[in-house]
Amino acid sequence: MTLQHYLARLMAWCVAPLVGLAVGLGWWQLRHVRDDHAADARRVAQLLAYRVDREFQAREAALLALAASPLLGDDVRLPQLQRQLQDIAQALGGAVLLLDATGRVRLHSGGPPGEPLPPWPRPGGQAAVTRAFETGQPAVGDPSMDPLAEQTLVVVAAPVMQGARVAQVVANAVPVQDLAPLLAALELPASWVLALTDSQDRNVLRRGGDPAEEGVMLRFEVQAQVVPWSAAVLLPQASHARYLWGVATLMLFLLLGATLISVLGGAWATRRLARSVQSLALVGPGSSVPGDLDEIRQIRRLLQDTRAQRETALQALRLREAQLSGIFDSASEAIVTVDDTQTIVLANPAAARVFGHPVERLIGRPLELLLPARLRAAHRGHVEDFARSGDPARPMARRRRVLGLHADGHEFPVEAALSQVRADGRTLCTVILHDVSEQQRLADELRASHRDLQRLLAAQTGVQEDVRRRIARELHDELQQVLAAIKLDIGSLLPTLAADPARLPALVTRMDDLATAAITSSRRIVNDLRPQLLEDVGLVAALEMLAAQFMERRPIRVSVDSDTASRDDGEPQDAVALCLYRVAQEALNNIAKHARARRVQMRLSRTPEGGWELRIADDGRGLLAQDRRKAGTFGLRGMAERVRALGGDLRVDGEGGPGVVVTARVGPGAAPEPEADAAVEPERR
Repeated sequence: MTLQHYLARLMAWCVAPLVGLAVGLGWWQLRHVRDDHAADARRVAQLLAYRVDREFQAREAALLALAASPLLGDDVRLPQLQRQLQDIAQALGGAVLLLDATGRVRLHSGGPPGEPLPPWPRPGGQAAVTRAFETGQPAVGDPSMDPLAEQTLVVVAAPVMQGARVAQVVANAVPVQDLAPLLAALELPASWVLALTDSQDRNVLRRGGDPAEEGVMLRFEVQAQVVPWSAAVLLPQASHARYLWGVATLMLFLLLGATLISVLGGAWATRRLARSVQSLALVGPGSSVPGDLDEIRQIRRLLQDTRAQRETALQALRLREAQLSGIFDSASEAIVTVDDTQTIVLANPAAARVFGHPVERLIGRPLELLLPARLRAAHRGHVEDFARSGDPARPMARRRRVLGLHADGHEFPVEAALSQVRADGRTLCTVILHDVSEQQRLADELRASHRDLQRLLAAQTGVQEDVRRRIARELHDELQQVLAAIKLDIGSLLPTLAADPARLPALVTRMDDLATAAITSSRRIVNDLRPQLLEDVGLVAALEMLAAQFMERRPIRVSVDSDTASRDDGEPQDAVALCLYRVAQEALNNIAKHARARRVQMRLSRTPEGGWELRIADDGRGLLAQDRRKAGTFGLRGMAERVRALGGDLRVDGEGGPGVVVTARVGPGAAPEPEADAAVEPERR
């Protein structure tokens, strides 16, 4: 067998596995394209389901706020409630209704109060109003036809609680067509179909396609979380198959072309290599070529010198590598280096700690292992753009903060910077990462605190307006009425003296009673604005009077105690006394509303640092976990902000019960502790 024949056969054996590998890669690529279509379709369906959930979560939140309105229990204030319904209807769209347990519409945002309306129609599937009455939770129902408006509506309902019972339901009736922008906003290939279906698998909304052609389409469906609906993406099988066949045909032509080029190039290389070996075989000991052996000796000496230089360079390289390896392994920041294919070639122990993978498991794995699946394509493109740009270093993408994927599956924010270097004809990109989960958490807590303060300010404004209205009503209903009666009696005094002097004592007695009532009313109003007891008798006596008044209204026993230091050192400053008095007022109101307590103990004492401490403990049901997340209530938050304004802090203990202890500290030694912030949550029960 000649060398040329041997090399030709060797080339054939080498090309055959490559052809098989290429066929396998082509088949894998087809499956990959099909899987990408399916993943894209599911992603679009998930996005639609998420947007629908967000849309109805916002409506549920607005209805829950309306359900907590104090106007709902007052039939006299129906016009005000009607205006509130109209404001919410204008903000949400559609109509806002108030329904009773029989399904009768008591109030409608589109009509005046008292207008008789028929019972609300019940859909064929899930009914939001019925579900809200049954579960006591907000609900979204299936679409139904409104016989009056002659259009299909979707109802969002929220219960109005009266104790533990659902008394009424507030609902928002939304025309189905108002949800069409949710579908229109999504980018969708021309041949794809996007649809929303209800719990009965009936079409709610549809974008593109013919409903009669659903049988010849590939369907990818995602169930929404808030609404009982599904988001579906339908792909025509014919267009999908044509696309796959087009990709298969293109890959087949590319495979055939690559194979032909490989065969031709291999044949040419084989012939040239055979000629080179044959010419080399002609040079031997009996060769007539002068200087043959000298050239071989020179080549041998050159190879020996090259080998010695190589050994010296390898020793220096090993030393350099040891130094760099020590710096690399001891670095506190995570460092990962990838090659042109974005395969990890280096990783330090800090990277292993941050991502939860051993170093040996990271080496040789794709960089996508450390990224969430949804971000991998964009990240790959960003790294490729950076490699093509030639920049030595820059932050990751346009923002410094990206997301990493831990080995246990959780995502965490990191700050990352890229650098690159050319080595051995390839580009190596190094990523330096810093886990900023703690900074992110602190920033989120700060933003949440700002939002809570904004809501608290809004709530305080509303409370101030309520106090002004109450004082104005009391001045009109009590003080002005009494003064008017006194004036009438004074006006009739002279005629009475002239006509019947014997009636004078009774008239004077009546005027004295009216004046006494006026003084009592004005004193009560002034005391509500600023307790005069604090200035007259001091904080302890004012707390005892507050406890006595509370026990007259509630069957709860309240005891007030103080330590020796607080009695001997005198009264606290006016601002401190007023703050602690208001804390006691709010705490007793909170206990009366929610605690179900039988005994309450209040104790005023001095702190070792010279400050003041008020401790209020009850034996009620305790503080539940969900009470700290309750929205729309500001009792504890208002107390905490009042105390914090004087440099103090407020603690609430009693998670899981029984009983809750509220401790307010003002003055020296009362700086807020980190865990004290946990008490400044929405209403405790």
